Amino acid sequence: MYNVAIRRPNSDDLEELHLFFRIVITNTYKDEGLSQLLDDIENEINMKKQYLKTDFDSNGEKRYFLLAIDTNNDKIIGTIEVGPASTLINSCTGGVLKDLYEIGTVFILPEYQKKGYREFTTKCNISYVT
Repeated sequence: MYNVAIRRPNSDDLEELHLFFRIVITNTYKDEGLSQLLDDIENEINMKKQYLKTDFDSNGEKRYFLLAIDTNNDKIIGTIEVGPASTLINSCTGGVLKDLYEIGTVFILPEYQKKGYREFTTKCNISYVT
């Protein structure tokens, strides 16, 4: 069984979350053989930081993050971000889904990947939000 708590982020989490985004995004690019795309990596990290800021600034109205915390060590091991339906979804559906939200990204620390945490956090997000 997982020793994981799901909760909303707070301002005390910012530094750890910024490092978390850097670790996960850099590792993902490396695993995909794209580690040379340094500008893309930085843009992705900065976009996630901006989404997190939007969550804080709007109190979760415009973007919404949940954190997965390993309760054994109080460490952020995962995030899930929910936001407005993307431009791609809107264009592909003729705007039918424009008022709905989508799960944007699910990030899990590399050392916790392939252990079922992504599926766990996704299920928790669905039940947490509904």
